[in-house]
Amino acid sequence: FSARFVTSAEATTMGLATRVEDSLDTHVLERARAISRNSGQSALNMKKMFREISRGQRVDDEKTVRWHLEGFSSEDFEEGYTAFLEKRSPDFS
Repeated sequence: FSARFVTSAEATTMGLATRVEDSLDTHVLERARAISRNSGQSALNMKKMFREISRGQRVDDEKTVRWHLEGFSSEDFEEGYTAFLEKRSPDFS
């Protein structure tokens, strides 16, 4: 609340940061690669649901139920399920 600048060490101690990176570019690239290996459709539906929650929605409606169910009938779900059974990483490309 004081608008005082703090060092990365202070921010970590205060609980404002959980991790401090020397090379932000490397960290961001690694994080982006990890995210991109996940299902794009799941990420899109999750964003839609978060948007509705941020707008105040607290109970499912027809739209959010449909988004949820679409996740279980998609090619991405099939690939993820098959990869799990075959004990391999899914390929959502």
